[in-house]
Amino acid sequence: MQLRGLVCRVKAVVSLIPMSKVAPTAAMMLVVATTAAVPWHEVQAAAPHAITAISSAAFIAAPRRKKTPGRKRVPRGDATSAQQTSVSPEAPGSPPPPANLPGPPPLPDRYTAMALLPIEAIDASRDVVAQVETALLAEIDELADTRAVTPFDVLNDLRPLDLDPSRCNGDVTCLARAGRYARAQRAMAVQLASLGGTLSIAVQLIDTVTGMEISRVGETISEDANERAGELHRLAVQLLAPQTYVGTLIVSCPHEGTDVYVDDQLVGTTPLSAPLTALRAGPHILHLTKSGFADLYRFVDVVYNRTSTVQVDLENNTVSGVIVEVESATGFGALLVRADVDGVDVRVDGEPVGTTPMAGPIEKVAAGKRRLSLRQAGKSATIEEIEVPTGARLDLAVRSGPDGLAITARRVVPPDAPLSTLESLEAGELLTQTSAAKRPWSWRAKSGVVSAGLGILALGAAGYYGSQVRDIGTKSDRIIAYWNDAGPPASQADLTRMTDDSSRLDRLNRRGLAAQSRQWAALGTGATLIAMGTGLFVWDLRRGASLWPTAALMTDGRTWRLALDMSF
Repeated sequence: MQLRGLVCRVKAVVSLIPMSKVAPTAAMMLVVATTAAVPWHEVQAAAPHAITAISSAAFIAAPRRKKTPGRKRVPRGDATSAQQTSVSPEAPGSPPPPANLPGPPPLPDRYTAMALLPIEAIDASRDVVAQVETALLAEIDELADTRAVTPFDVLNDLRPLDLDPSRCNGDVTCLARAGRYARAQRAMAVQLASLGGTLSIAVQLIDTVTGMEISRVGETISEDANERAGELHRLAVQLLAPQTYVGTLIVSCPHEGTDVYVDDQLVGTTPLSAPLTALRAGPHILHLTKSGFADLYRFVDVVYNRTSTVQVDLENNTVSGVIVEVESATGFGALLVRADVDGVDVRVDGEPVGTTPMAGPIEKVAAGKRRLSLRQAGKSATIEEIEVPTGARLDLAVRSGPDGLAITARRVVPPDAPLSTLESLEAGELLTQTSAAKRPWSWRAKSGVVSAGLGILALGAAGYYGSQVRDIGTKSDRIIAYWNDAGPPASQADLTRMTDDSSRLDRLNRRGLAAQSRQWAALGTGATLIAMGTGLFVWDLRRGASLWPTAALMTDGRTWRLALDMSF
């Protein structure tokens, strides 16, 4: 069963791309990975990583179509030539176009349209596919003079023509035709697979006018939505603006006169006069050599849009203290966004930095003029220029309306100022003193309160039944005391009364026993519910919930008022 599962996963990975494009060496690696005479537990442990690596390598190494003689790239913005240019001739083995396919529609000339073709997913949930689709559309919208064509709009344009991108099987000519008939100059084809807990993505960027592939990227991404947003941003930068996918490296070495090489290129001699900038993000080979010391070779990672610092010790032949910092020549500030709706995607200069509601401010935002993008599902993006102060915090109030999101108030406060609320920002009030940060109560605390409340009601019922038991006991005692004082019956009337009182005592006894049973049941139920509620309440308290109202002293510069947040 384990071997069958591994083979199925290998087949699923191979189905990410057309089999005609899988390199023979990659296919051989798959055979060896499934038949090698190694301990099974090692194969089982390494299989997910091996499959991911082979799939990415096979996809990226897939041969690209060569440029057909006579094809001419249409300059961006040349509407006339773009409208007259049809999709390139069919490549051998590509799916044929439908019969009686009309000429391609005209293209926009004032902007570049980029079509996101429907995502091909393997074992990936609909939620993940939708999140990836939303993130990629946001990345396209961030490009200057570029508009995204959604997969929904692509299918609406192609359905009457009997064109279906899912039938292309990765063929570039077929994908270019789909994007061209969706009225786009560029097309983005995405393949997404979830295999063995690993989420892999492969993206192609295609010129729909010439039918040529521009670039492609494939890598693994996180299952966590917040981490995945940053990874998809970096992937989009590699695909759409590879010249900007760079970082900075600082090499610190106490031995002067050491030659420093990066990827076999001499970049200077220690001490280096300046950081190594514009290095492509990713792994690089760092080589240091100096007479009297052994040469040092190490892999170092350059992080996109960040500065990486490494400490080199030639005596011990080690590299240590790798520090990654955000780059900024203007200093840093902080940003806090308060919105009246949840799920607003916040981006600064195109990079995702958070989603509302925010637990705290976004730290280390490069100071100066920045492009702020706010996006809410189903509404157009709001893009504004903001000024992030150096050494301070910018608080923004955002509200959702029929026309989209709008910034209704903004204020600059010290970096350690209490966190503003949406209402205080719009009222122009400054929170000057607050209790500890409050986290909304979880289901544990709420269930504990309900359980304890029901327990208190049960104890009240037990008290009611207890009062009935006492009342019945008092009535019985009165009857018994009367006959103890009266003695034996002296007449027929006394005998009749004794008979009636005996029946009455029997009824009171039965009522008393029933009330006593209900009393004990209510006492047990109440005690149990209170114990459960207390346990849930304490559980949530130990997880850091704020169980008391949050108090804030607010001022507009003239008057003061005390605000209490009693919500939970």
